[in-house]
Amino acid sequence: MSWFSSGSKKIAVKIGLPSLGGTTYYESTRTSDETELEDTVEAVFNQNRKVYGSRKIKVTLERQGIILSRRKISRIMKKRNLFSAYSICKFKVHKGSVNEAEIPNLLNR
Repeated sequence: MSWFSSGSKKIAVKIGLPSLGGTTYYESTRTSDETELEDTVEAVFNQNRKVYGSRKIKVTLERQGIILSRRKISRIMKKRNLFSAYSICKFKVHKGSVNEAEIPNLLNR
């Protein structure tokens, strides 16, 4: 049995599917907010020459008064296929010149 309120009275509605959540009954109004946030994140990304990553976008949005987590910004960027054009320099292995001096064998070992 699932319960939802109709006015001030609670009505029991029997549904064939067991343990059906309340979110299946009601239409979500959250999608409009999500698209506005996604558009805002994309606008900040494009205004900054497509170089900013999630951390810099977070700081920029906080200056505008919009608070979002860095992970949510990363999810939005991944969903909209926004990738930073800035490449991170990778570590390159190079041979060092440590202990390569020619030392004569004075002790004949």
